Amino acid sequence: MIAGNDMQEGNDDLRKCSGRNDDMRGNLLRCSRRNGGNYHVNSLAFKSGSKDVFDLGVCFQEATCLETQNKQNLTCFGTKLPYSSTSLDLAEDSESLLEAQDNLDLWQGLRSIPQCWAVVQTYLCAVYRPKCENGSVSLPSQEMCKITLGPCKAVKHSWPSFLQCENKKLCQAGCRNPLLEIKFNTSYKCIPPLKETVHAENWFDDVESCGIQCQDPFYTEKEHDDVHTLIAFQAGLSFIACLVTV
Repeated sequence: MIAGNDMQEGNDDLRKCSGRNDDMRGNLLRCSRRNGGNYHVNSLAFKSGSKDVFDLGVCFQEATCLETQNKQNLTCFGTKLPYSSTSLDLAEDSESLLEAQDNLDLWQGLRSIPQCWAVVQTYLCAVYRPKCENGSVSLPSQEMCKITLGPCKAVKHSWPSFLQCENKKLCQAGCRNPLLEIKFNTSYKCIPPLKETVHAENWFDDVESCGIQCQDPFYTEKEHDDVHTLIAFQAGLSFIACLVTV
């Protein structure tokens, strides 16, 4: 906790740095530019006196904000987001909103890994569709990234370097991201021949919630029935042969 006097002195210092008494967030960013570098803000360090300026626990970084056409709210994986302004500064593989959307669409394949899809959407949207306002973009937290490591281990080698949890520039520890409050669509579909199952012992390798189906996918249902009939017939003959032998 920060003592009241200490916090007041800190706020005074921030105001002196910019020479103005309004817009503390703008002061922080201006101070950062003067010192050469981006400034990451974790408002957990501030008391309620500054909660009107900072969202509790949200970390920011200087960025170029882009407004959507007609200022309509953004969407991510079909889910409507509560803001219309975003930034491309976090998505290092995208140079336009259209390219960012195309790259997001590439991740749709993770729907076939149910447990991964349930947690990875929030992280990907925080990178490709982050909230941006007043020249600052909300950063994803390191916790948002780390929670994907277990469920998404089947594709961990395919992740680009800038999405890795070790990227401290992108993933800040102890931050809260506004997308954590959004409920995303977690519907999924296992890729054949895998089939949905709740029994963990039947899960296929690292693809949780999907297991090998009982029927061989290379044979039709009729062929399976014919094999079962043949096995039953042979079993009957064997039983009769045993009775005759006895």
